[in-house]
Amino acid sequence: MASFKGKEGTSCEEATALQETETLVNNGQNHAKAPVKMDGAKSSKYESLCKIIAVIIVVVAFVSHLLRGAHEGSGSCTHLLTKGRWREGLGKEIWQPFGCMMHQYHMKEIRTCLQNRPLAFVGDSRLRDVYNLLLHELAGTDEEANKKAHRNLSYTGENNVSINFFWMPEVNASMEYLFKHWLKHSVGRPSFIVAGASLWTIKNRDNALQEYK
Repeated sequence: MASFKGKEGTSCEEATALQETETLVNNGQNHAKAPVKMDGAKSSKYESLCKIIAVIIVVVAFVSHLLRGAHEGSGSCTHLLTKGRWREGLGKEIWQPFGCMMHQYHMKEIRTCLQNRPLAFVGDSRLRDVYNLLLHELAGTDEEANKKAHRNLSYTGENNVSINFFWMPEVNASMEYLFKHWLKHSVGRPSFIVAGASLWTIKNRDNALQEYK
């Protein structure tokens, strides 16, 4: 059988084979470049499944929060002072209780909160230190000035910000009278009360620990 050759010496069979090879290569490249599209029905099912899972997670978290609030009380955090860890932040250690979110208040927020809302500290030297520290942050007062003052202290600042410290190192009749007076009379009654006293009771009574137990 005679075979015909082209101008460059290529037979018809070889030319046909080369043409088919080039066609296959081009088709392969086109398939590789074409993006893989997900079927519309499958995509819709996938999105629906993701939405259902998200809703389930939100519902479970919400129910868990409600049950915890009903058990522990919605207005308190039982782990606030008992369970947590110290974490580094802003160059100092910050107490972070487990399961609670604590907001770090700035002085502007504190001034706004205390505007026309008197704050009273009632207790021993520990409460006095907190009082002095707050005044130092609010007004730049000297923390050491009243560090050992065994007397009542008061501060009145701009926007009717009023902070008082009542020196009462023990829970006794004087503290009881003060609280009863506030309950009966609205004039001078603080909006916030921070009270704490125990060190002097333990210091002055050797058997205080045994009585506590």
